[in-house]
Amino acid sequence: MVDSTNLPNVDINQIATDLNNKMDRDGVNATCPMVISRVRKNDGTVEIWSDGFCVETGSVSIPGNGGATVTLTNPFVDTNYKVFTSGQTVSGGGMVNDMIWVNSLYTDRFSIDMENASHVNSCYWRAEGYIR
Repeated sequence: MVDSTNLPNVDINQIATDLNNKMDRDGVNATCPMVISRVRKNDGTVEIWSDGFCVETGSVSIPGNGGATVTLTNPFVDTNYKVFTSGQTVSGGGMVNDMIWVNSLYTDRFSIDMENASHVNSCYWRAEGYIR
């Protein structure tokens, strides 16, 4: 037999409140960030989420002498954002896969460079981070 004199007091109303603040199995009470703004730019898009997360995409040409700077539409709060790049270069009429990388990150811009500065390169990029 269990000694009920040492059992803790339970506030059933607090348990119900705590449970109501959790996500239901079916997601009815789910609270998650939502896209509150999506704007299409000439060469990409900007998505701003309700929690301040921002995804900006675009493309940039890297000239034959190398290096290009991308200015962001919405500056990030710090330089702890991620940039993803992809693209192909054209050399002598054929396509060549050269490495493309980010040189410098600033809150309002970043610079991109490529492996072989003698090729003409079109680079697609995606930046993800918080703007607030």
